[in-house]
Amino acid sequence: MPIYTGGDFIERKRHNPGAGSGDVLIWERGMNLRILFFLFLLIASIGCGKRQSADEKYSDLLSKAEKFQKEEKWDEARIVLSNAVDTKPEEAEGYYKLAEVMVHLKAFGRALELYQSAINHNPAHRDARLHLAAFLLAANKPEEAEGHIRKLLETNANDNDVLILQAGLHTMRKDHINARKVLDQVLAADAKNPTALAALGDVSLAEGKGDEAENLFKKSLEVKPENPPVRLVLADLYMRQGRLDESQKILQNLVDTNPANAGLRFFLGEFLLLRGMNDQALEQYQKTITFDASRHDARDRMYDFKLIKKDYDGAKQLTAELKKSNEKDPALLYFQGRDAEVDGRMDEALKFYLRGLEGMPNFAPAFRRAGTLELQSGKTGEGVEHLNQAVAINSNDVGARLALARHYFLRRDLPQAKDHVTRILQFFPRQIGANILRADIALVEGDTKNAEHVYKQLVDLLPNNPTGYLKLAVLNEQKKDFPAAMDSYRKVLTFDQEILLPAGRLADLLISKDGVDKAIEEFTALRERSQSNKAEYSLILSSLRLRKPGERAAVLAESRKLVEESLELNPNLLPSYFALAQIDALSGDSAGAIKNYEKLVEKKPTHIPSRMLLAMNLERAKRFSDAATQYQAILKLMPRFGPAANNLAWLQAVELKGDLEDALRLAQIAKEELPSHSQATDTLGWIYYLRSSSRAALPYLEEAVELEAKNNPARPDGKRNINPEILYHLGVVQNDVGDKDGARKSLQEAIDLAGPQHPMRGEFSAALAKVGE
Repeated sequence: MPIYTGGDFIERKRHNPGAGSGDVLIWERGMNLRILFFLFLLIASIGCGKRQSADEKYSDLLSKAEKFQKEEKWDEARIVLSNAVDTKPEEAEGYYKLAEVMVHLKAFGRALELYQSAINHNPAHRDARLHLAAFLLAANKPEEAEGHIRKLLETNANDNDVLILQAGLHTMRKDHINARKVLDQVLAADAKNPTALAALGDVSLAEGKGDEAENLFKKSLEVKPENPPVRLVLADLYMRQGRLDESQKILQNLVDTNPANAGLRFFLGEFLLLRGMNDQALEQYQKTITFDASRHDARDRMYDFKLIKKDYDGAKQLTAELKKSNEKDPALLYFQGRDAEVDGRMDEALKFYLRGLEGMPNFAPAFRRAGTLELQSGKTGEGVEHLNQAVAINSNDVGARLALARHYFLRRDLPQAKDHVTRILQFFPRQIGANILRADIALVEGDTKNAEHVYKQLVDLLPNNPTGYLKLAVLNEQKKDFPAAMDSYRKVLTFDQEILLPAGRLADLLISKDGVDKAIEEFTALRERSQSNKAEYSLILSSLRLRKPGERAAVLAESRKLVEESLELNPNLLPSYFALAQIDALSGDSAGAIKNYEKLVEKKPTHIPSRMLLAMNLERAKRFSDAATQYQAILKLMPRFGPAANNLAWLQAVELKGDLEDALRLAQIAKEELPSHSQATDTLGWIYYLRSSSRAALPYLEEAVELEAKNNPARPDGKRNINPEILYHLGVVQNDVGDKDGARKSLQEAIDLAGPQHPMRGEFSAALAKVGE
């Protein structure tokens, strides 16, 4: 039978539940910090060997390149060294020096190729092999790195730089015992080796010995105070320990002493974002792309900030600026995809992301956004694959892990969900979305105490974020601690953002406690104080007015006026159109309701709740073909959206007398997506009956009745609260398979529950009469 449900259910199905406002800006980093630690530490500490060149021109080019490097003119150095390689292509040193320049230009793939070319021309080139091994470790290719480390140690078993890299390899593999042995060997020969001290600190950190790690990092800095990689790792340690002020001081000092270092600025921006210092974080992201326009991760963060502030034109301006500066940059496709998402053109957005990946196959955000859209559109396999690719590129891509965790949570695959949540919290213990999902999982498992503990931690640690208060309010409401719930909802509203859900729940609790008038009084005051949500408060007041006693026409007129006020303040507030349609329906103006939903669809053609409600109203108006068209449009947007699949299956099979095979296919999708929904189960069973498969229909219809009884409390008169139409379907099928007693019982119960005014009572009685024939 058809499913008639409101937009809230649809929104929960389309978007992941549990997503707080903090999820939009997630805390993530690029490559693994521990691996990069070795890479930059080694490259910073290893000098370039000096070699004689037999060719005067070649030597002159190398000298010019060295001069450009000292002046940090990397492009000029690249051009000169490229000429040097062309002049003497058999010389390894030119490839090596060019690789070092490419590192500074962040062309890491090209650098890897050049290191390998240097080794190909001179297998004994120690520095090229060492740096290549370090890069392979950073790229999470320990097996390839190990081969180069082994060759270096065959040449010199006491090469401390190589031994430190070998220790890093052991640490990656969690072989801490051998990592310590190797580093002890280095420190026995050179007790003040700053790189070895820091590497040993990293081993301690991996073993969970935070105090020991801190002491070792400090010893390393005593020997070499201005060592950015070690200072960065120390800041990361303080961050994990919750010593945020100390961490921030280190990061700020690093940026102050390296003002043009875009990578450090981005890292500081991420840290400030973690602390909830959004304005300061945004400033760092802006400076990041000022110094390095290719830092698309920073531009992506800026885009998120614009969306949070609802500055959609400002977000698109970031894309326009990128196009103006370099319209051939493959990242432009990514940001054009973001623009399409803002406009609600989800199919187009996905195409942009997939095309963009061809030009930047290592940009994790593109995989994340593509995967998220694919999950929303029902392309589960592709979505999970792309999200996993994002995680493979950047194991700390919180957004991708959260999307995967929520996917598994919705599918009740709690072990997989827990795994991703645990990995996030291992490095980012304060990440909002992961903490919320951890608590949500605990709730599903019945661990209310742990869930409450996590929500309270969120409130304590992030007092400037409303998400913790909202979750705590919902939990308190479930515990029936209504005063505490009301206090938490009020706290959420002080943030003056995303107020519809908490305001609606507070309104319900106020009505239960003090009545409608008190609720209207409080929300009128809230509207006056609000700076950015007056439209939303007008909408809430409209719903409250509908619940206040009074002459029906006057109540509806006043409520309509408030909704129209909300639309004047914010024409894009979609729930206001829902409210207008509801008022039209209460007024008996079904044509007006349909007209308002049509306006919604015109404004947002990809907005599934709008189309769903339009389709359901068309169906109620018996405009079955028009309703089917809307359901079909929904399924093009989201092929596995259960309510639309169910309702379209019912229309095709029952009202339009269409293709039963296609109706069965749709009903099977609906059942898979809505396994505990009695209407979806009933639809599937009834379509089997219409296909003359009563034996196949019977278990589904029996299950539908069981689900109805389970999901609905008994009626005041003690009777089961079951939709009589489902009982009617079961009785018809029971009769068809020869279960006369069962059929009589089901049909009689359907008649008793229906009452004399039910439009199908006559059909129920006729079916009961046939049982005796």
